[in-house]
Amino acid sequence: MGLHHVWYYALETRFPKKGEVVHVCGDHDAPPLLQQRLEGRKRDKRPISVGRKGKVFLQTCTSGRRHYTHRVVKMIRLQDRGTRWRYLGELEAIAKFSHPKYSKYFVKLLGWYERSYWLCFAMQIVPGGDLQTYLIQRSALQEDGSLEITSQVLQGLAFLHTEGFAHRDIKPQNALIQQCPTPIEPGSWWVKLSEFGIGKSPEALTSDASTLISAYDYMAPELHGQESLPSIDYQAADMWALGLMTFWTLTKSRMFSSLGAVYRYEASPDALFPRGSLDDSHVSSDGQALIRSLTKPKPDQRLGSNEAMSHAWVLSSMPSAPMIPAECNEPSVSPSGVRTKDKLPLEKPSWIDVKDKFGDTPLQRAAKDARMAALKQLLEQGENIEI
Repeated sequence: MGLHHVWYYALETRFPKKGEVVHVCGDHDAPPLLQQRLEGRKRDKRPISVGRKGKVFLQTCTSGRRHYTHRVVKMIRLQDRGTRWRYLGELEAIAKFSHPKYSKYFVKLLGWYERSYWLCFAMQIVPGGDLQTYLIQRSALQEDGSLEITSQVLQGLAFLHTEGFAHRDIKPQNALIQQCPTPIEPGSWWVKLSEFGIGKSPEALTSDASTLISAYDYMAPELHGQESLPSIDYQAADMWALGLMTFWTLTKSRMFSSLGAVYRYEASPDALFPRGSLDDSHVSSDGQALIRSLTKPKPDQRLGSNEAMSHAWVLSSMPSAPMIPAECNEPSVSPSGVRTKDKLPLEKPSWIDVKDKFGDTPLQRAAKDARMAALKQLLEQGENIEI
């Protein structure tokens, strides 16, 4: 995508008084000669949260609103020019995944601006808060709910990883709830990923400990500095964190109680995998298998995001593709220009059709091979067989 696309989200901003901003907005769907619109916003006096990187405030529109009445603004303190460019790199990922193509899975960037030594990101509000806060006040999720959340976070990671990014801070606090079931309105889960500081492309990633800003509980073993690795695969570290997050949503307990427990698990993962906790929570064998595959101590042995999308547990949550009515006879055209009607059969062939064209089915061939092997063994043992 490149940093030049980040400038599309830059907001021309004025600062009339402390805590207030005015954006000069040009409406893309308005006539060219129409006067630009001024949009005023005022932030709350108290921040929503304060971290070592900066502060997060709620802003409310006071005049000139077109779309969002409320938004969240993350203010990052810029120590020097290098810090500025580093966080503009963060904006690259946020801007890219704010495209409508990805909007189901990521919190959307609404714009950014600078003030003195502060870089400010304006983000959409996700109404349900974060998953960590939600579950602290409630019991562990049933397996179907955890599966929905895991599948959605996994799809987001697959998008990130395919585009060459790593998230580097997967944890329940960064899964924001757009929708969740309630006693009055039972329904499905919908979560979105936030916090991309971290979402730098691999070329910008280093093994410097100062860049490791994942929550301690969700850090992969290789991030604890015990392994001598020439480079760290942060995408594999994302998958470890997803495995631990899935475990937590199902059990409300940490998969590892201490760093020492992680080291012991590295030495004997099969014996120390916490199956008992998952059994107590009635987690299926497929669910346990996915967690086990994501939490392999060696990064190169973990499932990648695209591989995990094909796991049996994840596939069980995927909706079926809608059927095209039979009367719709107009063929569709693929990106390659090939008409799908010319390329694909309209009806799934039966096993009888396949046999007529290609001989025995794989199952029939396997059965024949098994019978021949059994007969050969009996003959070698001196048995008299009538055929």
